[in-house]
Amino acid sequence: MGRRLKKEIGSFYEWEDVYENWFLSSAEERGHESVLTWMTQKVGNHLNFFESGRSAISAALASIEEKVERKVCLLPAYICETVITPFVKRGWEVHFFQLDRRLFPDKRELEVLIKKFQPSVILVVPYYGVDTLCEVRGFLQEWRGTSRGFVIEDLTQSLFLLSPYRKEVNIQVFSIRKWLPIFGGGGGDDKRFFAAF
Repeated sequence: MGRRLKKEIGSFYEWEDVYENWFLSSAEERGHESVLTWMTQKVGNHLNFFESGRSAISAALASIEEKVERKVCLLPAYICETVITPFVKRGWEVHFFQLDRRLFPDKRELEVLIKKFQPSVILVVPYYGVDTLCEVRGFLQEWRGTSRGFVIEDLTQSLFLLSPYRKEVNIQVFSIRKWLPIFGGGGGDDKRFFAAF
């Protein structure tokens, strides 16, 4: 048996008439507006809305591509294929950095890979509501400043648990539907993914 999480992160919601009535009658004024207010307070007014995480990341890359000469990136080895897809589709050279058993990146390995591949983008993820980047945030800020590279942070797993907007990050992407019982789930044109540029 593997280890069990001590504390559940996120949840699922039973579908009941109460939820249906709540969403159908006042989704705009209760859900949508309060979420927008919270996000604006946390990350400012630079929010862009997308129908999928792939679209959010693709838009972030499009804004970066205008400013870089080389389309080379570093991604964590423990990452969903849907996060990798926008990089591959847009013609980025993708390399991976390893994580330790705590899901923390190793600063020395990052230094070696940065020297070897000279990435324009590093994508990072704080996993399962824990700031697994705490040991490299200062290093990322220094790298970003000296290389003029871009740091993208996928906050989906830690959105309400960590303080958004950090100095070492250029762009944050996150999904609200993973945390809140939003009517309709995801996909289509319902704009559940956000990127803060």
